[in-house]
Amino acid sequence: MDKVLDTERNVRAAKVWANDYGVLGLNGPDMTIMGLINSHRVTADYLGMPWRGGGADRGKRNTAHGGRPHESVENFAFEAWEAHIVWRLYESVRSQGVVDVHSVSRFMSTFEEGEPEFTGRSWVEQDLFSSDPELAHSWALTIVDDAVNRKIENYCYPIVQGAPGSYEQSWGFKTLLGAVWLQMMFLMRADRRCWHCGRPIDPGRRSHAKFCDNGGKCRANYAYHSGGQKEAKEQKRRRGRRDSSSSGAT
Repeated sequence: MDKVLDTERNVRAAKVWANDYGVLGLNGPDMTIMGLINSHRVTADYLGMPWRGGGADRGKRNTAHGGRPHESVENFAFEAWEAHIVWRLYESVRSQGVVDVHSVSRFMSTFEEGEPEFTGRSWVEQDLFSSDPELAHSWALTIVDDAVNRKIENYCYPIVQGAPGSYEQSWGFKTLLGAVWLQMMFLMRADRRCWHCGRPIDPGRRSHAKFCDNGGKCRANYAYHSGGQKEAKEQKRRRGRRDSSSSGAT
């Protein structure tokens, strides 16, 4: 997606999405009572846009009925960027290893905050939170948690399914945007990765799935490259026979 929201490229992307899945069901920008620390503001800063929403709008409940005039290419592109940024931040801090501070800090604001003309103090978010890996990690998780919790609160709701004696709690959603963030929540809760390519496994797949649902491609590649498995040895023998045949023919 282009960072300038109303470009022809973003128009084409929005049209492809709508043709395949439908419109997101957008209404006005959703706000959070947390104010400065939220993914909506981070996305606006990253795109070089004015922060859309003042104090009067914070904490306003989003009824998520969607439609015009908010169902626009610009808002679609903004939501796509917000989801992208939240996912990249989550990927950067999900492991227990050393945090890649650069991959996190590039999404931090570089604008001067505060009111130095009145208080004599100001600060820059990137300078403050990128100075230490733990601070960067905490900042990223704050953005991710806020985004998922806020979107779920605004666009999704719990439901029960089943019959007396066998009810189970499930989820419903008011808009397609809600379904997108509901999937993000499921991915975070399960956090299962394909044993071969490392991509997230669809949370709707069976609990013991270990590979992508791509016709067995990842499973076969994993078997081939992990030499200790029976399938890997068989594939290597087959390749060896093909190579020998090719050499003999030459």
